[in-house]
Amino acid sequence: MLPARLPGSGTTILLVPLQALKQDTDPAAPPGSGCPLVVVSLEQAIGAAFLAYADRLDSAGGLNRVVVDECHLICTAESYRRKMHEVKRLRVLRCQFVFLTATLPAYLVPYFYEALLLERPLLIRSHTVRLDLEYHVVQKYPAPDLTRAAVSNIQQVLGQSWFRAGGRARAIVYTRTRALADKVAEELGCSIYYSDSGTAEGKTAVLRR
Repeated sequence: MLPARLPGSGTTILLVPLQALKQDTDPAAPPGSGCPLVVVSLEQAIGAAFLAYADRLDSAGGLNRVVVDECHLICTAESYRRKMHEVKRLRVLRCQFVFLTATLPAYLVPYFYEALLLERPLLIRSHTVRLDLEYHVVQKYPAPDLTRAAVSNIQQVLGQSWFRAGGRARAIVYTRTRALADKVAEELGCSIYYSDSGTAEGKTAVLRR
């Protein structure tokens, strides 16, 4: 976001594919003249109104760049978020595009280029080690009911002292289908969140629970 804070740098559009990321990002002013940073969700970005706004800004020479955060979701989430296919509509803009990801597998890079209509892009790789993150992989023996086994394991994690000591610590459980999400949520007694769960305000309310 540093370029957006420089005098005379024009406007940077930051596209975030997840509502939670949009909340965690510094709030930007509403679209308009003189706005250095516009933060927009994927659903908003590919809408006719926002595309028209971005095109006007681009035609006037005021659009500096478009930054797409967590861009790997364009490839990895397309099966359940159909609108990922429409991100390429932004490519009509003539400004610089910057795509950020830490988890795009190397074998998906060619497909990513194709999905975004990219030709000879500059690829920059860097270290992704973060001291504030820990990863744990636990192998479990197959169970007759995988869903029930998964729910049991999740409950064990939620009951551990390090999690309870977090105060406002929360957990996110990802599932492959909505039906499975419904079943797991019922077992855990928690809220369910879909990609098209109501309005932006409704999504925010769910995430704040």
